[in-house]
Amino acid sequence: MKNIIIIVVLLLITTACSTNHKNLEDLNRVDVHQNGEDWMVTDQDEIDQLREIFKSIEWREGSPRKEQIHNLKLVLFFLYDKNMPERLVDYYIWADPTQILLWDKEENRMGMLNQSASEKLLNIIHKK
Repeated sequence: MKNIIIIVVLLLITTACSTNHKNLEDLNRVDVHQNGEDWMVTDQDEIDQLREIFKSIEWREGSPRKEQIHNLKLVLFFLYDKNMPERLVDYYIWADPTQILLWDKEENRMGMLNQSASEKLLNIIHKK
């Protein structure tokens, strides 16, 4: 009986810890940091557009070269439970006229957006 209780407790702890994933439906705010300036994206229509853009990111494992310096940083705010604090995820971004590269340091992966998604992202995050 004791073993069953221990197994159940361990399963509950494992399950609780494994819910730390990024569910884009729980995205509720994005902070933008660029050249010492900070601003927030909180408009629900823009957040919905950002969800779709983030879903289109083509991820692969890896990190940027040391000499690469990001153009801007996005902090994504995920609210999984209204009784718990938001979970923050940082995306470092390198933007050029044809594409955007993103780095998710927490998961050590690089992502890329096509030109259309890049333009949409830049239009949303550069509104102040």
